[in-house]
Amino acid sequence: MLRINKNKGGKMKRTVVILLISAIVLLGGVKKANALMSQNSNMSIADTLYYSGQFCTFSDLLERANLNKVLKGRGPYTVFAPTDAALAKIPPGMLSELASMENKCQLNRTMRYHIVDQCLSCEQIASANRIKTKDGRCITVSVCPNALRLDQANIIQDIYTNNGVIHVVDNLLMPSRELTLR
Repeated sequence: MLRINKNKGGKMKRTVVILLISAIVLLGGVKKANALMSQNSNMSIADTLYYSGQFCTFSDLLERANLNKVLKGRGPYTVFAPTDAALAKIPPGMLSELASMENKCQLNRTMRYHIVDQCLSCEQIASANRIKTKDGRCITVSVCPNALRLDQANIIQDIYTNNGVIHVVDNLLMPSRELTLR
């Protein structure tokens, strides 16, 4: 996806972050780079998603739904964020249709379904049957032998930020079957 960044300082900051992570990968491997992102408490959720390089599509969808400013705010928030690899499994055309101007309301509801207005650890999530999202609907929680499942997605990683936590998930969360794209 093409990003047009009107903030030249943001472009420089992204370049520095990418260079830093690249250097860590070259010097110490991918595990250290992931550890850096997992403990990235000096950036907001929105900035962490944008600069990590793993959530470009999800970050773009948040921007289109006008939720990036919210996720740069004070928080605390929990965001269930699918990676670009997870979103690549979505049927062709579905994401572009969701992101179209005709479906802006559905896009906003879908993106708010990935956000909770409090910081929830995996332990707190596991102890709940359902979690109320920013859009008012609830995600169903299932504790499986080797996974913590939210609707049809598994939590695969946690990234802590200065305004909450990102739980990386392996699928897009889609609010109820009533959601239909035009």
